[in-house]
Amino acid sequence: MKSLASQGICPEAMWPYHVQSFASKPDAACYTSALQHRTVQYRRVPQDLVSLKSCLAGGYPFVLGITVFQSFESDAVAKTGRVPMPSANDQELGGHAVMAVGYSDASQRFLIRNSWGPKWGINGYFTLPYEYVTNTDLTSDLWTIRFVE
Repeated sequence: MKSLASQGICPEAMWPYHVQSFASKPDAACYTSALQHRTVQYRRVPQDLVSLKSCLAGGYPFVLGITVFQSFESDAVAKTGRVPMPSANDQELGGHAVMAVGYSDASQRFLIRNSWGPKWGINGYFTLPYEYVTNTDLTSDLWTIRFVE
């Protein structure tokens, strides 16, 4: 978040996510544009259900880091966008930064924006159980941006 405050972020159209270029740096125009879009106000979001839902209900999406398990990369999740709670046998693969944009009390799930493009999941989104997001062993580093310059 400190980097977003000091250096900003360019529009996604200027530097869309492509897995093959994850280690490449954007061109100078992206850095120049990013300076016009700096975070001025951000805050950590408490990792309890009331705070998370209140943040979203107030119109503020939040970013979060999740632990990714083998089931996350299954064909079923790629087709349905419905990520299950990890099973005892589910292999941990690493971490992934994503953004929560909504929730459903009916399904007890958060709606999450992924960076893998619109052909994955629910047009580029997926859902995570409330239990996954509130579990500090599975999710961490929750932040929201309140104002962008």
